[in-house]
Amino acid sequence: AAISRIEDADVAQEQLKLIRAQFLQQASIVSLAQANQAPSTFLSLFR
Repeated sequence: AAISRIEDADVAQEQLKLIRAQFLQQASIVSLAQANQAPSTFLSLFR
């Protein structure tokens, strides 16, 4: 029973790590998309 609880805790911890990594990845993608959009937004001011 104790080993099962330890394994369950390890799985939960790894799931949290995965969720955190996925969140950071999505945040990075959004940041890159916004950065790629910025030059065209800036240039449109001069049109």
